[in-house]
Amino acid sequence: METRSPRLARMLTDGERERTIAEAALKSLTAEELLSGVIRSPELTPLVIAWKPELIISAAFWSARSIKSDAAFAMLSNRPDLASLAVAAMIESGRDDLAAKAIAALGAPTVMRDLAAGWQTRDPRISGRWLKTLCAHSAALAEFFSTAPSIPGELLVNVARCTSPDALPNEYGDDPWLEALSSSPISSAGIDTYLACYLLARALGWRSQNPAGLVQFGFDAAYNAMADDRLPEDAWRLLEDRLPWVNPFVSWDRCVRVGKAIAALFVDRNLPAAVFARISENDSNFADLARAAARIYRGRDYLNRVRLAELSGKYVSRKRIIADLVEGW
Repeated sequence: METRSPRLARMLTDGERERTIAEAALKSLTAEELLSGVIRSPELTPLVIAWKPELIISAAFWSARSIKSDAAFAMLSNRPDLASLAVAAMIESGRDDLAAKAIAALGAPTVMRDLAAGWQTRDPRISGRWLKTLCAHSAALAEFFSTAPSIPGELLVNVARCTSPDALPNEYGDDPWLEALSSSPISSAGIDTYLACYLLARALGWRSQNPAGLVQFGFDAAYNAMADDRLPEDAWRLLEDRLPWVNPFVSWDRCVRVGKAIAALFVDRNLPAAVFARISENDSNFADLARAAARIYRGRDYLNRVRLAELSGKYVSRKRIIADLVEGW
């Protein structure tokens, strides 16, 4: 195809007889031969993919840097049926430089869906670089979190590592992080400690409409890691700047500092008392929180509201913990 490519290109745009001959020549070539031809003669890219659009869903097509990718993106704008397969091919080609172009041409939600669909089977280094580009589109990422039927837990951890806790908007409705977690196989018991601290840091800010739910999801994993002195330093740094002042004599105790911050969050913002009672699955952790709340202005009034909340099962014991604490003061 290389030696006859200029002539073939002219014939495709000449009269009907020449075009018929050129189309017959193209028809006789395999996909591999067509791809080889456009790699050698990039100027043929628009003509060849117009004849055989299936080329753009091949990883080999996108891995060839000589090919005119703009022509392929222009075609995709008119062939949305090929968009998902084409994005998968781009990612599999190993070219993370295509991420920004794909987002501009197809939209961040489309690219995000396809990245998530193959997250567990692709090279994590390539997927991670595509994700980093996507994370600059916080509004689209929030929309994806709110609408995706299921999101791999590893992807959520990577998003947390690529963004700040306040990055995703939440002007109304449920927090996109909470919706993503609800549709993810991640449980509060098995959540990654970095992600757990990320959720607590987001809750302590003012971006989220659901700070109580975020705390409930992340508290035990973060608090238990602090108590066992196994919390990674990068996870701690997410929280440290959002914690209130404590007496220097106890500033070394991360559990005390976080417990005070979470208790103040619920008391000062008057968050749902029933959720406070369920923040932790562990009675000992809950008792630490309740003691922290009791030391805060209006904290004991808040704890009395927790006692009046409708609780069942293992959470009923929380009422006795609060009673012993409040009545003992």
